[in-house]
Formats: sequence, structure tokens, C-alpha cells
Amino acid sequence: MKDERFTLLRRRTVIYDARHHLVLYYLGCCAWEETVLASVRTPPPHAVPAGDLSAVRNPRGIALGVTPAVVRRAYGPARLHPSTTTPGRSVLSYVHEHRTPGSTSCGWFDNFVFRRDRLVEIQAGWGC
Repeated sequence: MKDERFTLLRRRTVIYDARHHLVLYYLGCCAWEETVLASVRTPPPHAVPAGDLSAVRNPRGIALGVTPAVVRRAYGPARLHPSTTTPGRSVLSYVHEHRTPGSTSCGWFDNFVFRRDRLVEIQAGWGC
């Protein structure tokens, strides 16, 4: 997910868009990191930096609200499977292995979470 906001995000960790009910956050450590853009129903439990996230897209142009068919056209075939963490949601997952000297399994992942066939969360990250 490349966007100027992602650079800013690494310094801030969380950005909340109250008008559009969106949150963008970054988690990471030594050998992994994850950036998430999600539609949320309630505001964060405490004040966080604000911003307009309505125009954020991932590098392949995917925005929240699209259907699984749009994601498959951009990323290729994948099976839509039930979420293992949230009832009523389904997920398209894409994993790209990356061989790194000294490590047995490194890779990038993109998860697209849907509620009623509409994209409500994009998770992008890597780990070793």
C-alpha cells in the first residue's frame, strides 16, 4: 500500500478519519510489519491523529467498498474463505514467498476482508 500517508503513518502509527469512519494503522517490529486500512463503526477509545483517508488505495488501486471480483481481477484467483476471527466476514488471501539468505520463510501478504461482499479491510504486510 503505497501512498504518502503510509510514510507519515510510520511516524504516527494510527490515523483516524471520523467523517468516513476509516482507520489506517501500522504495526511492526524487527522481522515483520503490517499496514491496515479498515472501515470502522466506532471511533478509537482515545484521541489519535486525524486525516482524510477516503482517497487511500493500495498499489493496485484497490479501495474499500469494492467486491471480491474486483480484487481477483487485480490479484488473480483466490478462494473466498470465512474469517477465522470475525463471524460474518470473509477473506481473500494472497501470499508471496520471498527467499532470504539465512531465513527459511519470508514473504509478503495481502488480505482483503469482506462483509456482505464489500471490502471493509485491507491488510498488507511482510514477515520473516
